[in-house]
Amino acid sequence: MVSTNQVRVLPWESEADALGAFACAAKGFGEQTSDGIWQAMFPGWDTPEGRRRHAAKLGQKWKDTGKDKNGIPHAVFLKAVTTDEDGTERIIGYSIWTQYSGVEGHGVTPPDSAQQLQTAKEKYPDDEREARFCHLVLRALNRQRVEAIWAKAKEKEENPAALVLDICVVDPAFQGRGAAKRMVQCGVEEARRRGDLELMTEGSAMGRHVYTQFGFQQEGPEMDYGMPAEFQDRALPSNIFMRTKPKRKSM
Repeated sequence: MVSTNQVRVLPWESEADALGAFACAAKGFGEQTSDGIWQAMFPGWDTPEGRRRHAAKLGQKWKDTGKDKNGIPHAVFLKAVTTDEDGTERIIGYSIWTQYSGVEGHGVTPPDSAQQLQTAKEKYPDDEREARFCHLVLRALNRQRVEAIWAKAKEKEENPAALVLDICVVDPAFQGRGAAKRMVQCGVEEARRRGDLELMTEGSAMGRHVYTQFGFQQEGPEMDYGMPAEFQDRALPSNIFMRTKPKRKSM
């Protein structure tokens, strides 16, 4: 049935939300854009068993969300929903906003290269080559955000944290209805509540035009993933690092 309701954005209510959320990501990043990074991060995404497995891990991630020294959750999981004609709620998109910091007690510590490698190996326990590729693209994608977060710690800012948009995706069948904008607006408001935190993200070709409407600015050039010769044939998406309080280079 076709939904006639306006889009609403709500916090996740249970682990069950992960199944609908991951389905949106599979349709958006897996099928619509064929995002080579996302596909590498979620092996088996295009199989029923793989989708169930990744949805279960996503649900567990929501359940295990920690808190900072003030008792504020490290992450905010949002879902964009509509209601079908029969009254059934349909998840049409989701986003995750995570508070990161290089100072203990202020947020999630950014993973280093060794931790990213371990994550890749866990995704590909029996495929060393794919694990290596996964590690390289993950490290390259997040390099600028990690550097920016650690820079905040070194500068000893009063609130040395940033609220990072880890993912924002909308089911292609429901794009153009304002779901992404509403989820980003919620993140902006959350950052204000947390003490006017800076926002950061990696902006895809599709997403960056939304982020600029909320004060995100590009910092640095288009991402160069620096893939070695063995992976030069891999198609990788366009991404740029974006933040709301970019550092100005001195003249």
